[in-house]
Amino acid sequence: MSIASIPFSIKSTLQVFRIFMLSLCMGGISTVHSGCDFLRTGEFSIDSWLPGAGYQEFTAGSTLSLTFSLPPDTISVEEAITVTADGVELVGQYEWQGSTVEFIPAYPPLVPCDYIIRVARSAQALDGLSLDDDLEFRFTTRTSHTRPELTSCSPGHGSAVSGLRAPLVLSFNEAIDSLSLRKAFSLTPTVSGAWQFNGDNTTATFTPFQDWVRTQTYSLKISTALKTLQNMALVENIESEFLGGTDLAAPQLISLVAINASDTVVLSLLPEDPLMATQVLNVGWEDSWSLQIQFDEPVNCATLDSRLVTEGGPALERVGSNRFAATVVYRLIEKPDWDSVFLCTLKPGIEDQSANKSEAQVQYRIWANGTASRPPEVLAVRMPLLPGEADIAAQLWTLWTVADSWGQFDIEDVPLGYRINTNTATCFEVYIRLAENTELNLYSVMESFRVEATGGAVSFSPKLIKTNTAEFLNPTPDASVSLPYIRIEIHGTLRNSTEAGIVRLIFATSLRDKADRHLAQQWQLPLIK
Repeated sequence: MSIASIPFSIKSTLQVFRIFMLSLCMGGISTVHSGCDFLRTGEFSIDSWLPGAGYQEFTAGSTLSLTFSLPPDTISVEEAITVTADGVELVGQYEWQGSTVEFIPAYPPLVPCDYIIRVARSAQALDGLSLDDDLEFRFTTRTSHTRPELTSCSPGHGSAVSGLRAPLVLSFNEAIDSLSLRKAFSLTPTVSGAWQFNGDNTTATFTPFQDWVRTQTYSLKISTALKTLQNMALVENIESEFLGGTDLAAPQLISLVAINASDTVVLSLLPEDPLMATQVLNVGWEDSWSLQIQFDEPVNCATLDSRLVTEGGPALERVGSNRFAATVVYRLIEKPDWDSVFLCTLKPGIEDQSANKSEAQVQYRIWANGTASRPPEVLAVRMPLLPGEADIAAQLWTLWTVADSWGQFDIEDVPLGYRINTNTATCFEVYIRLAENTELNLYSVMESFRVEATGGAVSFSPKLIKTNTAEFLNPTPDASVSLPYIRIEIHGTLRNSTEAGIVRLIFATSLRDKADRHLAQQWQLPLIK
């Protein structure tokens, strides 16, 4: 049957249907689809995309790509694509290679993010086909999506700091971005300080530049600006309070002792008692010892430095550089004069970590007379009157101590004696007391010994020094020379003259032992010839 033979009413109905269908194809009637999808011969879709789902490395220079199943209409596709990183839309440029489009971000995020690539169904193929639905592709550059949590805080809420500049220590469940913590952290009242992070960035330590104020309440806040290294933000603000200190007790001195080079306590010092009429004297101090001061709590060493003084002796120098310590050691800058007494005073004002100040003044009187610190001491000098005798015992030795000052220098112009204007070989035998366990510096003997005489009465030229000779105790000095001592011989030539005068036997203070302890003062013996 041809259309011409169809009744008018039916023909009219077919014509209306054709017009309706044409209107749909021409866009005359709006639908949820476009491009006459129901007439298409093949599906328009996205076959593949990069970098792919899940965790992906995505850095500067990385690109995103979409590959379509049919040749796309580039303008509609580019208008349909949006790329966001943590909800922030990225700008960039598109590059096409056939059915594949690459999106190159102008400024890719430098921190871990969650990325979403959205393609609206308005994207079309060249033949007019469009996507069935909006498409969405997700990937992430985060290795963890765990949000930060504060696992511990020291001092805790409502507690107090442990010292004047005790640090705040914050520990987290995840590695923290240090810059974000600096931005998120605040203290009220404001306190400036320095941050330090452990190796995995899970613990942060804040050390203040100034002392905490005792009894001051500090409010700590960490805002949601805090992020992990994976760029995950804190869910809600963290707030806490702590005290700047509750210690109100002044530091108490426990002891002051002497320690040796091995840090062994060798003498416990007793303080002066202001109520006693007699002085308390701590005897036996050795010049190699140091002072060790013990308090019941750490004290500010700088305040101790300024309030520990000596009188009648060398100044003190602190050993070590700790800012606070309960045990502090000081050494004397110089050796004290042997047999001298010096006063060591601890004045008030020594501070603890909470700035509490000591109020008492304590004094220690110390006698530097330790036997191991004794400087060289010349006990006696003797010489033979008949140096030409072969038998030492027959040389008529004469001995002088300082008690014999202004006695006779009774050398004579006799055979085997000291002939006039003749260089006679002889020696001065010297008895010297030294500190325990030390030796005499023999070079210093030649530097320090000399014979002076007025009017050219005699002259002496030293040549060499002997010690521990076979004649060590033969002959022996008289009982006026007390043990212990060492004996040395200063050999040389003595020239006698006809002139009378005053002869002085002298040891200068350059006489010293091998521990560099010097003769306390010049020793001299004036004799009359």
